[in-house]
Amino acid sequence: IEVLSWLHQSRRKGVLSLGKLSDDQSEEQRRLIPMVNLFFDHGQLMYSSSRDPHHRLGAILLRRGDVNEIELSQTLKNAQGRRLGDALVEDGKIIREQLIDALCEQALIILHYALTPSSTLEDHGSRQDQRLPFPYFEVRLFKSEELPLALNIDVQSLLLEVLRQQDEVAALLHHLPPLHAKPIATRKPTDEDDSMVAFALQQCVGEATLNTLLFAHPIMALDALKLYLRMLSDGDLHVDLEWKPNREEPAVSDQEVSSDDSSEEWFDLNFTPDID
Repeated sequence: IEVLSWLHQSRRKGVLSLGKLSDDQSEEQRRLIPMVNLFFDHGQLMYSSSRDPHHRLGAILLRRGDVNEIELSQTLKNAQGRRLGDALVEDGKIIREQLIDALCEQALIILHYALTPSSTLEDHGSRQDQRLPFPYFEVRLFKSEELPLALNIDVQSLLLEVLRQQDEVAALLHHLPPLHAKPIATRKPTDEDDSMVAFALQQCVGEATLNTLLFAHPIMALDALKLYLRMLSDGDLHVDLEWKPNREEPAVSDQEVSSDDSSEEWFDLNFTPDID
């Protein structure tokens, strides 16, 4: 956060690359393997990129409902060297405003990814032994042609939104059963159910954990959290644990959730499911 604030407040131009050091070379030859790139100009976030497949533009457009799998597959097949976003706009699959919105959402997801503490495998998602996923970074200049377009996102507003979402996740998790629980649908989908509810009912057969189901749902992660909480509270889903639903709407609290709460587990908004 301090580096991002410095880039913003000093109105710098440069690309902030986050990653890990290569370990297959000598100490003198070790280099940064960038996983995330954040491009700045005059302190504004112009563009972002990530090597995580869950952060790809196509995946985000699918989850937003802007395109379907057939449209995306056709465009990828016929892209012929064009960038995906440009190809989708030129082929009439989306309009430019949808592309800009998806890229801004991508920047939010990537920034959240860069700032979200990770935990050791032994902690199984608890908040113990947290650390940033990318301990190494570098800032360098970049050429204007490296950017496909300029988003001009206000960094301060983006940081505030990331922190707001993290607080909202903590509040929602406080009302949910443990994420290792395996929900079971108590009824079958009906014609009155919307597609999101019907999909959840079909998936909840007691085989997958709540954490996996949240990421399997074709909607954004925060929306999936709210959906499953509502369905559990309404009795549409059941978990074989001692858990009582809270009928009140969960409110975002300014206070940190107690780390010794048994329901407290770290939920990753970056669409990386924990699947064996």
